[in-house]
Amino acid sequence: MGPQDARTLRGFQYVMILTVAYTGLRMGEVAGLRRDQLHLLGPEYGKSLRVQWQGQWLTRPATHTVNKGEVLESIAVLRHADPKRAADIAKANGITVGEKLRAGQKLKLAKGFTLLPPKYSSYSTLILPPFLGELLSELLAANAHEVLVFPSQRGKPLRVDDQFYGRFWHPSVEGQEEEPSGKGRRAQAALPAVEGIAEMVPHGLRHGHKVWLDEQGHPRVAVEERMGHKLQGVEGTCSHTSPEMELGIARGLQEAWEKSLADGVDEAAGWREKRSS
Repeated sequence: MGPQDARTLRGFQYVMILTVAYTGLRMGEVAGLRRDQLHLLGPEYGKSLRVQWQGQWLTRPATHTVNKGEVLESIAVLRHADPKRAADIAKANGITVGEKLRAGQKLKLAKGFTLLPPKYSSYSTLILPPFLGELLSELLAANAHEVLVFPSQRGKPLRVDDQFYGRFWHPSVEGQEEEPSGKGRRAQAALPAVEGIAEMVPHGLRHGHKVWLDEQGHPRVAVEERMGHKLQGVEGTCSHTSPEMELGIARGLQEAWEKSLADGVDEAAGWREKRSS
């Protein structure tokens, strides 16, 4: 299955998989990626992605400290990616939706999908390889969700737990039989297994991303910062990532993408030649 076939079959999921592979994002960070975290205008290597949130499904409500000028609707968009959940926050705190809030006030958020700070508070801005910036631009133009980059197929926040693996990931890589629509579930077309990746999981794409960066010989401090890790000891204190290091990573990833396309063309040509002989 070539890249274009996968894109046709799975739409935005294809872009999501490539985003994990070429940025190293954790799946929670993918689920929590907001449209306003993407900056996709500018020169070839001027497109970037901001790691700001991770999306989690909580059974216990988190808290939010009110900032100056915030209202329940804006908090619901910021922390739940859905302005309609302002009513849920109001109910959790025994207040009305229109009630005036004061800066510094502590509010309980609603249960369910919540945007939380990234793991280890690993906020960062990643320069994107040009091909990925273009794909994400196309995705945003086609994606109707007003807040999230990667909603579920039903247009809801993506739930990266057993539901995600059972309803999306495993059928995508291992194949599935055609399924009719059912209660609360869309019909699923039959999909063939993708040869060679039956055991792969999304976190493996993140591991693979680091291997690519290591193989390309990028400075360790830049690699670990991109992965959202903190270096220990003197190296962690004295080493710093420069813009040129970040640009070097983006260029290396673009080269890797272009090579994969060229290799895919050569493989397809060889397959056609073998079949015709």
